Amino acid sequence: MGQIIAACCLPFLLNGELFAVATAVTHPLDVLKVRLQTQLVGQRGPLVGMAEIFEKIVEVEGARGLYLGLMPALTRSVLYGGLRLGLYEPCKYFCDLMFGSTNFFIKIASGAVSGALATALTNPMEVLKVRLQMNSKRGMIREMRKISSDEGFKALWKGVGPAMARASALTASQLATYDESKQVLLRWKKLEEGFHLHLISSCIAGTVGTLVTAPLDMIKTRLMLQNGTNGNRTYRNGYHCAYQVVLTEGLGALYKGGFATFARLGPQTTITFLVCEKLRELADFGILFTKMAVKNKFKLFALVGIAFCVVSLLVHLLLANYSARDLIQYRPTVDKFYQVGQNFRYRKLWGSIQSLEALQPYANPRNTYPVPGESNGFIYAKIYGGFDHIKPSICDLVAISRLLNATLVIPEIQESLRSKGISSIFKSFSYVYNEEQFIAALSNDVVIVKSLPYDLRQERRKNKYPTFSIRYLASPSFYVREVLPKLKQSKVVGLLIGDGGCLESVLPPDMEEFQRLRCRVAYHALQFRSEIQVLGNLIVERLRASGRPYLAFHSGLARDTLAFHGCAELFQVGIFLRAMGYPSDTIIYLAGAEVFGGQRILVPLRAMYTNLVDRSSLCSKAELSKLLGPESALLSELPMAPPQKTKEQLIEEWNRAGPRPRPLPPPPARPFYQHEKVGWYGWVAESDVEPDPSAIDLRMQSHRLIWNALDYYVSVEADAFFPGFHSDGSSWPDFASLVIGHRLYQMASARTFRPDRRTMVKLLDSIRDNMYHPKHNWTLLVRQHLNNSLGIGGLIMGSQASKPRSFLSHPLPECSCRVSRASEAQRLVKGPNGEVLYGGEDRCPEWMVNGLSFAQRETRDAKDEGDDLPEEDSEMEAQEDSSDVSRTEFNRAIEQDEEMDPDD
Repeated sequence: MGQIIAACCLPFLLNGELFAVATAVTHPLDVLKVRLQTQLVGQRGPLVGMAEIFEKIVEVEGARGLYLGLMPALTRSVLYGGLRLGLYEPCKYFCDLMFGSTNFFIKIASGAVSGALATALTNPMEVLKVRLQMNSKRGMIREMRKISSDEGFKALWKGVGPAMARASALTASQLATYDESKQVLLRWKKLEEGFHLHLISSCIAGTVGTLVTAPLDMIKTRLMLQNGTNGNRTYRNGYHCAYQVVLTEGLGALYKGGFATFARLGPQTTITFLVCEKLRELADFGILFTKMAVKNKFKLFALVGIAFCVVSLLVHLLLANYSARDLIQYRPTVDKFYQVGQNFRYRKLWGSIQSLEALQPYANPRNTYPVPGESNGFIYAKIYGGFDHIKPSICDLVAISRLLNATLVIPEIQESLRSKGISSIFKSFSYVYNEEQFIAALSNDVVIVKSLPYDLRQERRKNKYPTFSIRYLASPSFYVREVLPKLKQSKVVGLLIGDGGCLESVLPPDMEEFQRLRCRVAYHALQFRSEIQVLGNLIVERLRASGRPYLAFHSGLARDTLAFHGCAELFQVGIFLRAMGYPSDTIIYLAGAEVFGGQRILVPLRAMYTNLVDRSSLCSKAELSKLLGPESALLSELPMAPPQKTKEQLIEEWNRAGPRPRPLPPPPARPFYQHEKVGWYGWVAESDVEPDPSAIDLRMQSHRLIWNALDYYVSVEADAFFPGFHSDGSSWPDFASLVIGHRLYQMASARTFRPDRRTMVKLLDSIRDNMYHPKHNWTLLVRQHLNNSLGIGGLIMGSQASKPRSFLSHPLPECSCRVSRASEAQRLVKGPNGEVLYGGEDRCPEWMVNGLSFAQRETRDAKDEGDDLPEEDSEMEAQEDSSDVSRTEFNRAIEQDEEMDPDD
């Protein structure tokens, strides 16, 4: 009996092992094939080749990216290969007994049956392999649990129909073609049984198998990768998938990744059949070995178990050692019940604001706009301050250069110039921004040069040119009266800007073109250098890798801000977000280069929202250091320890110490640690005056420019943005206001919260004694205020509070246009002094209106999918257009809440 079992199991084990070996060798080609098959889904266009995909994977994901999904691929190979090849001969044998023949069609039928059965049993491993190959950061077990919890256990058999059809066609074409071609070559070419015959036959089988199965393989991959339930899937079944692919992408799309498929399937087929033929020659030896081993089954099983354990341990240690080099620890925790009412929750928490969808970015000149003429001279400038001061200052400089008809020299960012030892490959401006893009984008507005001419540069070093220290929000008349005469006289003037702006935020109505010029500078010309943009895109992709939106949050907890304007607690933001209905597993990106107080003050907020992440948890140290470039090492400024004394010196001091007994010397002072001399707490207990920044402090300040630029990019691209400590009452722009203005210009209908601090403080004071379990009416008040801040009410409040100090925080109505129909009455809101708070935008040009209407038709069906969903509590209704809650309503709600308190 043991001999019969061994004779049946040996082909299965040998075929499975040889198929696993072939899979391990060709797995990178399989990854390339899947990536090629999923490009330009639903679109026509030029396709990226296999070489470009290979370069992108190696550059972004490293060499490890070519082996994503290897474990489920090997597991599937052992089972699939053993069943597919092991069942072919028995099927052909039974067909021979039943029909008395083994012609070519019998071979095709035998291969089709064995391939279909093997695929039906191993389809879950194929689904896991394809999902992991699309750059998933989860392991095989976690991916299986995620699919089962989010999409149901049946989702593991997605695409099983096309997969069985592909496997049947592949097995039938491969095995039947191999078997038949070998017989034909033996009869016609008189080839002998051996290596050359097997090689030619396997190559023919691989080519035929690729041509037959490439379309089915592409359809199978598309079906396995789509997420969601039956109601929101792109493809209903294999036939629908094929129809949609041919309709939207063309007939050639069925062979996307065809070359990669052949490059993988050809060698795999050749290796499989060559090894299979060699194993057949050794079959007698294998049966003999099995007969000997069956005599002592316990030893055989123990030997096999020990061998598998050793191999598994070695593979595990190898992968752990390799993957720990640049480990990124962030993995979002997903609520299993998040999918319940997902469409409804998405609209209420992440959907666009309908009342603002008519606003579109449009900063082009409206009237006649001449190109720069003969220049009156050169303007060079030094900009002091951090990231939130640099951007408004550059925009004002360009507007001033246009006003004075001057040539602008690329401004010097002192925050990077003062640092010692930053990378030599960057200059001051190019440390953050792209110089070439800045010059080219403004060629029709202002003439910009990288440096002064040589003779003027020499004169500048001798301080022969007038220099102006510009106060914050200087008027245009100041430049016309004071600066322009000096510019015409000396041909060069210098400006020192230190407060985050050098021109009035609100300009007269006849200077609207200068406001649009500011927008073109801020949102089109000032682009971050390519390294920052690439890493920013990578962070956004990692945040959305789970298929869910994310919220960007800027705490605003900087030392200089809190020193003059009090403090704020981050858990209060968590209470507001929870009142809005954001679940505890919401992905929140913490922006800002500095969080005063460190990770300690983030503990309460992280306890409420476990997926609170920042750049350090989404990027490896190598990726972050690449942004900084090569930097020279800095000498430590800690006090040096005294030199160690030798034994002879200690004895000599002891002898000179005098008569005994004598008092013991004081104990040696404890050495200073590095963290005790870094930052404000290194001097605050020793001096009343802050010392000059050290070399390390200056370098860290320049690094903050990079980190703020990276966080700015991620915050602008976020699905929602919530400012923390914002609008502190100072006259300076801050990080959050710049992000709010950029999002308002680029996508006005995106969810950008603009909370009023006075209202929020009143709300918090009303629940001070029961903050973590607020009453129901309090939650309604919070939602009403925050929903109102998303829409027109928030824009009116922002126009009153932010625009007088910083134009870039509220670039309306000068830099926007409206696509509403002429029949729609535009709401115009004016302030007490006659200034326009909302409305007054120009109508968008026809080319923009037509393009937007076409895009809206494309997405209309997707928006209407959730209209039939049952509504939840009416408290979730958005109230973008509702007015602010008055003080009377606020007090009445609190009193009513006290009457209805169930705890009384």
